[in-house]
Formats: sequence, C-alpha cells, structure tokens
Amino acid sequence: MSQNLHPFFLNSPKREEPALVSSDYQDFSDLLGGSGAEKPDDSDLFLFSDDRRGKFPLEVFWLKWRLFESLCKEVLTYHKTKRQPHLGLDPEKIKVEHPADGSGASPRYWSFKVRIPENEGAWSEDPPGIPDDLAGRMYRPAGETDPLYSSPIIRHENERGEIPATPLIRSMERIKGEEKVEAIRGLVEVQLISDQISVLNASENDIFGLILRFTEGATPPVLIWSSKFSSNEKGLLIKGMTAPIPLSSWKKLEEKRQAVFNQSGVMVYKATHVPLDIYSLGRILLRTLLVNDRDDMAMAAEKANRISGRLESIFYGIPEDDFRSLSRRLRELLKEEGSLFPKESFLFRGKDRDHGAPSIPDEIWNDALIIAFKMITWIPGFSFCQNHGDYTPGSAYLSLERAMVSISRISQWLKLELFHSDRRNQEMTRVFERARFGNL
Repeated sequence: MSQNLHPFFLNSPKREEPALVSSDYQDFSDLLGGSGAEKPDDSDLFLFSDDRRGKFPLEVFWLKWRLFESLCKEVLTYHKTKRQPHLGLDPEKIKVEHPADGSGASPRYWSFKVRIPENEGAWSEDPPGIPDDLAGRMYRPAGETDPLYSSPIIRHENERGEIPATPLIRSMERIKGEEKVEAIRGLVEVQLISDQISVLNASENDIFGLILRFTEGATPPVLIWSSKFSSNEKGLLIKGMTAPIPLSSWKKLEEKRQAVFNQSGVMVYKATHVPLDIYSLGRILLRTLLVNDRDDMAMAAEKANRISGRLESIFYGIPEDDFRSLSRRLRELLKEEGSLFPKESFLFRGKDRDHGAPSIPDEIWNDALIIAFKMITWIPGFSFCQNHGDYTPGSAYLSLERAMVSISRISQWLKLELFHSDRRNQEMTRVFERARFGNL
C-alpha cells in the first residue's frame, strides 16, 4: 500500500493529537483559498500545493465546500436542538478550530471544526396578548449582525406600525362553550385589502393584528389575531380569533357581516424564523466562493444582486413545479454573465487565479452558485424556501435539512473529482478518513 501513497503521508510522523487554534470563519475561508500559502513554514497546508495548474484549485474548492457544509451541519443541529432560528450567523462571529502546526498525519487544512455562537442565538418576541396557536413565529437577533449577511426582513422589522386597511368579514362563528357574555371569542374569516401589503410577499406564518373600528356608536374596536390562509385578486384572505369581547360587540360584528369596515387598520408581524438563517447561509456561501484579494464581500453581494434581481423575470411563464427548466434558465444566465463569477474566484491570490481552475467542471461550479441563489431568494418552485416564513411549525429544521441534500451532493461530487481516478488517490482518501477529526 505504501508505494501508492502521496509523499506527504510517507514522510508524516506518527499522528499525535494536534494543538488547536481558533480563527474567524471568514479568515479561515481566506486561508483555505491560499491567502497564507508559500510561507517558509507552511509547506504542510495543502496536499497538491505543487500542482497549481492541476489539482490544487480542486483541493481548495473541496476544502472550502467542506467548510461551508460543516457550518450548515452546525446550524442544522442548532435548529433541531433549540427548535428555533439563530438569526446571528455572521462569518466574523463564527469560529473555526484547526491545527496550529503541521504535526498531524494529514495536511493541516484538512482538519477543522466549525462552531457557531450558541449564546448569541435569537430570542422570542411574540406580540403581547397573542393566542397560543400563533406563538413562536417571531424572533429577534441577540446582537448586531453585518447587514451583508442578515435578511432584509430583519433589517426592516423596526418599521412596524398600524397600516390602513379595508377589511370585510366573510364568515364568523362564536366559539361554543364560552358563556361569559362579557368576554366571548369567535372565529372570523376576513377579506383584507391594503395598498401597503404585498399579497405575493405575505407568508402563511405571518401574524396580522387586525383592528376593526365601528364608525357609529360607542362600540370599542375589536382586535382579531389572524394569519393568511389564501389570497385572491382583491387581496389577502385571513382568518383568526377575536380577542375576548362583550356580547354586544359580537352582535355588532354580526350586523356588519359582508360590510366594509372603514377607518380600520392592521399590524403586520412578519415571521422571523429558520428561512432567515438559510438566507444568511446563502450569503456566507457567496463569501466563501467569491471573496478574494480583489473582490470583497460588498462587491460579491453586488454581483449576486444583479443575478437574483433578474430571476423572477427570467422564470416568468415556467410552472412552479418545473424545477429542471427553472435551473436551466439560471444556468443559461450564469453562462451569459460568466465574467461576473469566474470559477477561479475562490482562490484568494491573483497569482493563483491566473492559472485558472481547469480541474473544476463547469457543472460543479454552476451548481454551487445555484445553491447559493436558492438560499438567498424566495421564489416558488426554485428556492429552498418559498417565502420568508416558509417553515413547518414544530419541525422548522426540515427547511435546512432539505437544502443539505443538495449541499452534500456537491461535497461528494468534489471528493470524487479529487480522488476517484487512480489507486494512489484512493489510498489517500482512506488515510484522510482515518486521520480526520471533528465535524468533517
């Protein structure tokens, strides 16, 4: 077997537990991209560092993808154990533990462990008085997060307030068994019309605090906690439960059935949950793939926005369930805009990018970018989440678990490209499997 191994493994000392250091995710991503290569004491960083035009770019891409995959696994574990979103995913705060020197039995950058700051996870922020069946849909970040990575939903949530609306009661039913005439409740379906609410951008997990006001008499306003169940050409269809009201107010509502309530309003509480973490992960993936010594994250985000802003128009006319055609359209667009995302972008240094990345198939590079766009957009039929509130209450982790299928497929594809061909590389793979540690 030994004659088939790469000289790195033949010359390595007996493996000892390495001393570890911690780096920020963004710094370690740059190191994997080659920012620290060619220093006198850094000959042990990569396996193919002497093959700059061949397997070195493929090795770097594989390592960077494993870094991102490890981060996603950590976030998925957080979603499963905490049963909530994190909302603080920032590559400056995410830590990566890795060997301090090259005393191990594998290249130094082959081993690492990603850790997210669990103590900076989101905290619940339900509106006061909300019914139990609508609770647990809103969270706030525990601290400040770089706006380049946080969802616009988070950045704009401080703009809350009552919005003018024109509601019309479609149906109503008093809850049986509640006999206190001074505090009864009822189930109500409402057609909600408002120029300030986008029907397309509303989620079934958003919360609507509808305030019905009576223009005649002294009947106090009625508050209805509700959520979207459908939409039509007029606007949203919402249903929910009234706050406890006197019997006299309930009778007034019955009198106004099928009548328009003027001077009413609604408070919209957008769901802030797991889909916003997936958005942040997509932005972190763009940082992992596109940031180098020429382009910073702001430039990478600007390029990505040029593409994501065009997706709805290029997808127009394609059925939502025709994912193959949707993906083909995006591949065509990426090919047209090839200069935006050259596949050697993940290499940190210009002198490495000058060699290109011929060992990386275009299909892998394009599929990696498609995963990023599926994470940072909310387009039905294409994106991992159909909107900002697209998650399953009680099993919110399923949203990221679905994305992990595609992420793991790319990881296996890269591993095959790097190691599949000759017997020596197969032996190296076995050594890697034995030598690795942590979340690899």
